[in-house]
Amino acid sequence: MDKVKVLEKYGKSLLDDEALIGHIHATSSPAWRYLFGPLGMILFNKFYVLVVSDKKIHFNRLNQLGKIALTDSFTYDEIERLEMKKGMVKYTLRFYFKNGNKLRLRAQHMAFSEKIREKLISSQALSHLQEKFQC
Repeated sequence: MDKVKVLEKYGKSLLDDEALIGHIHATSSPAWRYLFGPLGMILFNKFYVLVVSDKKIHFNRLNQLGKIALTDSFTYDEIERLEMKKGMVKYTLRFYFKNGNKLRLRAQHMAFSEKIREKLISSQALSHLQEKFQC
């Protein structure tokens, strides 16, 4: 997605003085979801769109229909560290917050074409996060 479409769809939480850098589509799911079979795989996945700006990271949680259900934003000072590991198909992003909370997300980087890959994960957002947290 280009920046205009990201701003239209998910940029409502951005303030006027924030500049959009990029976005990341990611999922989070508990390890015990396999106990419930295929239904658990569908129901227990949480979908996120991370909107990365120059001052904050906005976590937009999506419902099953793709609409924004919840929005949280954190400044870079509130995040203690970020662990970023690149796998064969997905990045694993682990956010450790200063209040003791953790969030593990998986963002797919493997796609059939570069056009599809840029819709899922923007390289500007990844490079900005790597610079901020020295990953």
